[in-house]
Amino acid sequence: MDIFLKYKLRRMGKKAEPEKAFVADLQRKIEAELGPGRIRLAAWKLAAVPALVIVMAVGGTGAYAYASDDVLPGNLLYPVRQGLEKVEEKLVIRQQAKLFVAVKHLERRLNEDKVMLNRQMNLREARLKDFKDKYQDIEGRVKKIPEGQRSDLEKALSNVSKRSKILEADFSKTEKQPEKR
Repeated sequence: MDIFLKYKLRRMGKKAEPEKAFVADLQRKIEAELGPGRIRLAAWKLAAVPALVIVMAVGGTGAYAYASDDVLPGNLLYPVRQGLEKVEEKLVIRQQAKLFVAVKHLERRLNEDKVMLNRQMNLREARLKDFKDKYQDIEGRVKKIPEGQRSDLEKALSNVSKRSKILEADFSKTEKQPEKR
């Protein structure tokens, strides 16, 4: 067969569309052979796989951002972590449980600050001030809880307070040292 003729037939084949009656008849035959709804199921599977991959990627990124100690201020995933922490606070219903979550987040800020100091990253005064403000806010909210129900919270807060004083001392030591270049 002539090359030019092959080329023309191939182009016509790409442009040609089957008649609607042919497509409908073919669809009826396939459904009769496979059973009704199987074609739609196959199409659903084709759409579900990419959607599942996207959901897993986004969910995995969020889980990593929330759980990893390497996600520190300045990291691209740090706002994701903060957003997930806000969602966690909103999902808790009881006031006492909300305070436990807030204390957990304060402890996480302490751990972040400690890692930043160990890695000699820039730990600013504003971050320490923000921590102190949050601590005082939580302390005030704990005092509003009835006396018999707040002992565990007070223990957790005193633990956070001790750790923050140690971190503050470490911060002041590193602040006094000249920067290495």
